[in-house]
Amino acid sequence: MNFFSCENLSAGYGRKEVLKNITLSFEKGHIASVIGPNGSGKSTLLKCMGRLLKPSAGCVYLDGKSISSMTDSAIARNVGILPQSPNAPGDIPVHCLVAYGRNPHKKVLSSFTKDDRETVEWAMQATGLQDKRFVRLGQLSGGERQRAWIAMALAQRPQILLLDEPTTYLDIHHQFEVLELLEKLNTSCGLTVVMVMHDLNLASRFSGRLVAMKDGQVVLDGCAKGVLTEENIFDIFRVKSRIVDMDGSKAAMYMGVA
Repeated sequence: MNFFSCENLSAGYGRKEVLKNITLSFEKGHIASVIGPNGSGKSTLLKCMGRLLKPSAGCVYLDGKSISSMTDSAIARNVGILPQSPNAPGDIPVHCLVAYGRNPHKKVLSSFTKDDRETVEWAMQATGLQDKRFVRLGQLSGGERQRAWIAMALAQRPQILLLDEPTTYLDIHHQFEVLELLEKLNTSCGLTVVMVMHDLNLASRFSGRLVAMKDGQVVLDGCAKGVLTEENIFDIFRVKSRIVDMDGSKAAMYMGVA
């Protein structure tokens, strides 16, 4: 069932149009990656889907309901958003950061409930941070810090998680750590994940679906094997590549810039 969709979506900044009449649907419980060169509209698409940016035309729907008609709290209870470079004071403990994820479920000035505490604990356990609860954010490694932000988003108990380049600035070990966590959450919790990715190898490894964008439009949409061909990679990125088949999953090996 397509429960999260964009219909005829256009958006931009000032007079600059970035997205051009995009229509997409995402099925519940799947992982999809949005790929494309810089400036193709990937992050803008994610911002519109999370209602961080108002489209100039078209609409985003959740379970058939326009998100423009939903309250901020209702959006936050259904859609978790992790921007490319989230910021928080470095001296905040992990458990306090994760607890912020409960705000959409709380009334103004209301105290933490048993359900809130249990949810925060679950989010830290799900992300492997239960032993880091009192560690300050600035003392964490890059991978741990990214897991803390994911835990905060999980504490919202969303149906959908939108992530803008979740592996940015991470070494290869922590990249796999974060993506394997998202894969586990998708499997164990049925969480729908839509993420912007630059690394095509990682996108093909961890996503059942790739949406390729160029010049503000969707140019390809399908499984990694169908999207990541040498011809397609050249058309989209202007990069010569060679495709190798590793255990049945295709990966792009870059051979140089044309």
